[in-house]
Amino acid sequence: MVPNNAKSLEPAFARAREAGIAVITHESQGQVNADYDIEMFNNTTFGELMIDQLVKHTNGKAGSYAIYVGSLTVPAHNMWADAAIAKQKAKYPNLTFINKFPVSEDRNASRQTALELLTTYPDLVGIICMGSEGAPGVAQALREKGLKNKIAVLGVTTPNVARRALKDGYMTEAILWDPAQAARIQAYIVLNFVL
Repeated sequence: MVPNNAKSLEPAFARAREAGIAVITHESQGQVNADYDIEMFNNTTFGELMIDQLVKHTNGKAGSYAIYVGSLTVPAHNMWADAAIAKQKAKYPNLTFINKFPVSEDRNASRQTALELLTTYPDLVGIICMGSEGAPGVAQALREKGLKNKIAVLGVTTPNVARRALKDGYMTEAILWDPAQAARIQAYIVLNFVL
């Protein structure tokens, strides 16, 4: 399970454990009442990679950037975002962080937020999206505004969803691990440590 609100699930996980049910989470490091948590990579390193890639794709241009997360309660998204922000502040002072926006699991909300950011921040150089619908929503907004290859858009999303926007120049980079591998690891834990 990938919790979108780790805290709200603590009571349910506690009841499951009391009933003898193993609780295995994914992307919820430090989850209270979980027996096991699977992380496919180092969360800090991943967040730092995202800001490094943003800088690479903007050629180090000064300006503002925003980060989309699924919600302010998604553990992994916020760990990645916080790591990106910390590295930006330490290494890339020519960038100005706007805010974290909890819209990255809703394509239309991501699109609408991008349109608002474009209006409010004329120096916007990029948007990093930690949820699967964020980058496609931003790409849609950029397409509507005719801003091909103008704003760096990085997102954690699937190749099928990103393909057209990447090809057309409205999304800069899509990053994803193999979700099947995470499922294999969870199954391995169940078979070898739970059953």
